Amino acid sequence: AIILLLKGNSLTVDNTCPEPPKWQNNSLHSSKHNGTGIGTRSVKNIAARYHGDARFEWKNGMFYVSVLLNPQGEDSFEA
Repeated sequence: AIILLLKGNSLTVDNTCPEPPKWQNNSLHSSKHNGTGIGTRSVKNIAARYHGDARFEWKNGMFYVSVLLNPQGEDSFEA
């Protein structure tokens, strides 16, 4: 099951993932082919383009993605 939440300039996605993902050189291994995938790399690139941040975490069978965007290029965000 995928849970998607968009609030202001932040986006979170939670997805079931029974096994912890495998990382290689700060990139996730693809579950569909050999080598690294492009999904998380694309998310990181989009966040960087909008002066934001992307974080990935696996815990207790869930894979969590948090993305914060700052399209104005400011250093701080209002809550």
